[in-house]
Amino acid sequence: MYKVKFIYIDPFTQEEKLINEETYRFGVQFTIPSKSVWGLGVTGIGWKALDGAPEIDEYAMNLVPAQNVTYELILPDEGSGEGGEGENPGFPGFPGSQFPGLRVL
Repeated sequence: MYKVKFIYIDPFTQEEKLINEETYRFGVQFTIPSKSVWGLGVTGIGWKALDGAPEIDEYAMNLVPAQNVTYELILPDEGSGEGGEGENPGFPGFPGSQFPGLRVL
């Protein structure tokens, strides 16, 4: 039996926060949690494999390897255009706006 763990690193405290952890048999398909973690108030853009874990594909069948594995939620960078903190894509004139030249008077 092997553990498949999903975490995220709090950008303010650098603490590791557990999203989900399950134990599976080798070779069975495991479930990838949502990138929107409402209980922790974060939404990521993907998963990064840690400690030699194989990369995962959200749209493919992912099988448990013969080792414990950990995946970290990748948080968007501020100003990356991927919903980072401080961006308001639906409001003209604000950073990340779909109308960057338009200003609200």
